[in-house]
Amino acid sequence: MKNLIITFIISRALLASIPSLAQVEKADTIQIGKTRIITKNVDSTETGVTKELLLIEGDESKDLITSWFNLKVGWTNWLNESGNLGSDNNFPLLEISPAQSFNLQVNIIEQSLKLNKDRIRLIYGIGFDNYYYRLKNDISLSSDQNGLIITDESATIDFKKNWVTNSYVTIPLLLNFNFALNKGKKKDFQIFSGVNLMYAMRSSVKQKWREDGLKYKREGKQELGVNQLNIGYEAQLGYKNFILYGKYFPDGIFKSASDPNLRSVSFGIVNFFSVE
Repeated sequence: MKNLIITFIISRALLASIPSLAQVEKADTIQIGKTRIITKNVDSTETGVTKELLLIEGDESKDLITSWFNLKVGWTNWLNESGNLGSDNNFPLLEISPAQSFNLQVNIIEQSLKLNKDRIRLIYGIGFDNYYYRLKNDISLSSDQNGLIITDESATIDFKKNWVTNSYVTIPLLLNFNFALNKGKKKDFQIFSGVNLMYAMRSSVKQKWREDGLKYKREGKQELGVNQLNIGYEAQLGYKNFILYGKYFPDGIFKSASDPNLRSVSFGIVNFFSVE
């Protein structure tokens, strides 16, 4: 049916030819799904009547845009009490490999609300934010009422994999500013700034090693005394659909004063995959 309508409009555009003494413009618009079809009569004393046919995909003027499964993928690291990348100086065994530590945020639903034409939008949604820390040393982590417990197992175990994962429910609240780099050009340059409201769901461990030719594995939920509520800052910088992000959480990862004084910092790419 859609193809028949488009063929009919094109046929009209090619066959129409009605002379006129004055120059007049008339336009008709038909909406088919996300496509707008615009036919315009241009009457001229020199050329008679001509038809212009425009196919416009989508609608950039929507006040509210909803997207699903927006992804942020990047690297994560720790900032210590001195503001340097790395572990707390009082916990030298608690080190991670930054090149193998990742941040994966999946916003299940995300909406963009127009505040000022298409120049300023409010972005909000809900999703899951996960931090995968690759531990350098052969240690195991647990906690009790006094805080985090670090067990050195290097004398008996050589871990092939030693991961700790912190998972959160997150609510992002960001302002999106759109600019044109050159006058008259499309607003392709974007800046995002705002916060993430986070609630810790769980921590888990995954450890693998070999001993006497046998493979061993530990994995599952682990209580590590992670801060239940956290608020983090986020900034994004993009050109067209290519967007980079950075996140920083000023509050400590752990809630006890006796725990390592560590904060999370991450950077990566946005919208690796999304569905509208």
